[in-house]
Amino acid sequence: MAGIKSSTVGVKRRIRNAPIERTNVHSLKLVKNYICQDTIDALEYLLYEARKGELIGLVYGGMHKHHSCIVDAVGAGYRDPLFALGVANLLTDVIATRARNDESHD
Repeated sequence: MAGIKSSTVGVKRRIRNAPIERTNVHSLKLVKNYICQDTIDALEYLLYEARKGELIGLVYGGMHKHHSCIVDAVGAGYRDPLFALGVANLLTDVIATRARNDESHD
């Protein structure tokens, strides 16, 4: 926006005095810089299924090594957004369960 400048002059920062609750803090696992054979195998399987005509759409998310990501829906996943949302919700549930199980091992 032209003509609008952002400034922090005169703004007081609030400092949290209470300790951070451990239940709200999650550690991040660093992704190592390597070629992931599991990823290659999964993509080859999906391609095989698509070429057979069994896989008619995708809802996907991919993680790049520099902490960026790509998400999209193609085929039936693009044409039928409600079906795509259902698939995405199933994926969310599976990953959330896996994350909860990983945290219980800490």
